[in-house]
Amino acid sequence: MIKAAGYTDKGCIRERNEDCILVDRTRQLFIVADGMGGERGGQRASQLAVSTVQEYFSSTRSFADSDWPFGYLHDLDLVQNRMLTAIKLANRDIRSAAKSGEFAGMGSTLTVVYVVGSIAVIGSVGDSRVYLYRSGILRQITRDDSLIGNLTETGALTEAQAAIHPQRHVLTEAAGARDDVNVEVKELELAHGDRLLVCSDGAHGVLDDLIFATALSVMEHPEETTRYLVSRAKREGGPDNISCIIIDHGEDQ
Repeated sequence: MIKAAGYTDKGCIRERNEDCILVDRTRQLFIVADGMGGERGGQRASQLAVSTVQEYFSSTRSFADSDWPFGYLHDLDLVQNRMLTAIKLANRDIRSAAKSGEFAGMGSTLTVVYVVGSIAVIGSVGDSRVYLYRSGILRQITRDDSLIGNLTETGALTEAQAAIHPQRHVLTEAAGARDDVNVEVKELELAHGDRLLVCSDGAHGVLDDLIFATALSVMEHPEETTRYLVSRAKREGGPDNISCIIIDHGEDQ
């Protein structure tokens, strides 16, 4: 059984919210997209990213009713291939829309969680993150597609250095940035009591892991937890749009 809630806010500095989120409890589909590309482009990109992925998952289920415009990878299972296809379709749609002068250069991070039974299938492009909180331990599940993320992964920078690096917001992948996109797809087997946090960098860029872990350990309800984390990020200055989704996995009923 899944319980989930999400909350998004424009933060304290930005004039508009260019983040877009989806909490679809019926299909157990959850999305955070953080748009970029100017005053209107970022908002359009994130909305298009979410709507494209939602439409694809809503209209497909089996191999037969799924289109595979980018091919079918046999080292991935059916749901992983659907995830890969959905995000690549979002990339294509944003890329196409960005050919208009009004939206030229727009793009979006795109992080998707699709829960099937006790399996969470995760797809990600950019630096919006998925965290797993299990048995008192918080762990980042996704990889940041960013210049600093790459340097941290190779050990060239420490986490402390990365947090204050002037280029920490430079992305190496984003939906819509180019014709093809490298998508991180993975499966995570969920245990009873697991909590997933999906968030944009407006949250993880100002809140450290201890704050996330403490909130996830003491706050029972997903809605309460998301609203607290967003408000806490605003208390820290809220320099960017802020989005959080909490997904709680319980026993199947």
